[in-house]
Amino acid sequence: MILVTSPPPIWLSALLGAALLVSLALCLILAIRIRKTKKSSRGLNTSMDVVAHEIRTPLSLIKGAAELLESAGPLTDEQKQFTKTIQTNAEHAIAVAEDFLTLAKLDASGDHLSPETFDLRELTRQTARDLRAIHDFPILIRDSGQPITITADRNLIRQALWNLINNAIRHADTHSQVMVRTYSTSEHACIEVRDLGSGISPNDRDSLFVPFQQLGHEGAAATGQGAGLGLAIVDRIVALHGGELLVDSLLGRGTSIHVLLPFEQSPRRSK
Repeated sequence: MILVTSPPPIWLSALLGAALLVSLALCLILAIRIRKTKKSSRGLNTSMDVVAHEIRTPLSLIKGAAELLESAGPLTDEQKQFTKTIQTNAEHAIAVAEDFLTLAKLDASGDHLSPETFDLRELTRQTARDLRAIHDFPILIRDSGQPITITADRNLIRQALWNLINNAIRHADTHSQVMVRTYSTSEHACIEVRDLGSGISPNDRDSLFVPFQQLGHEGAAATGQGAGLGLAIVDRIVALHGGELLVDSLLGRGTSIHVLLPFEQSPRRSK
């Protein structure tokens, strides 16, 4: 009889650390090349898509292997915890890599967008469904009414939605929910993402969309929640579309972030 023991924590930490470092190194190398070269935006986007694929593939394989372990046979509580750690950290590494790549793309593209006409409500529902498959957290959608049709860069708007909802989940209270609402005014198609967390102090609002800034409970520095690029990327995307970001927050009452987008593309340079 062969006794199968759980992997040692040192091995697990080394695997996850190596995967994250390789991913970030590739992202940084790509960013440096973007600044040093004068390729066309199409060439840059093609190169970044290739790099993104090379980063996602090994991390996704690590995450998938950990998920398969759960169905391979009975696991001890310690082994279950190890597989959960692998999955969680692989998802974290993928998210960090995606943020770096998105920021590099925005730097490379300048004012260039790929606009198309689509229903903002349908995109919001689809993004929420995708996030529910990843997070065991209630995401409530309020989007009743007629379609809200806009002309914008669909992929970038989806990225902004993804980052906003992820950010709300990280800051929401454990037993609460995140609410996502779409609505329209005479001039804008709007998205509201609300959490019921600890809120943001007035002194911290100015740094909310600054790259590499992280806010935790009541404005304290957060750790282990990403690279601090999620909201900075949202700010860049909204600015590129000529839109606005509004923040409504009270300490102890949660935070609502409103995205106001023009119905037709009206780009301007990002901040």
